[in-house]
Amino acid sequence: MPDRATPIHPPYRPRLAAAIADHKPVWSVSCLYIAKGIRRRGVASRLIEAAIDFGRAGGATTIEAYPIDRRLSPSSSSTGFVTTFERLGFRYAPSPTPERPIMRLDLGQASS
Repeated sequence: MPDRATPIHPPYRPRLAAAIADHKPVWSVSCLYIAKGIRRRGVASRLIEAAIDFGRAGGATTIEAYPIDRRLSPSSSSTGFVTTFERLGFRYAPSPTPERPIMRLDLGQASS
């Protein structure tokens, strides 16, 4: 058993993010599943906050997410909703589709 936590999946850049011309390296929050019985209790926000902390500790300078905009798409989401990411400081980045925006949180320069 490892003596420290290690990410199961390395940070990656999905094809959807290729629409952004800056080619900035990002860590991605790609999926959140909240069990039906505990939804609307702030669990998604806490998971995103933990992902931000994990990224920051790992040297990430940008966290990227691909939520659903509930105003434009009736789909349910395992990727989270725009409003949750907005509350946590994420901002819109260029995106190929308005229903599936790309959102980013700039963590600043990685510490050396």
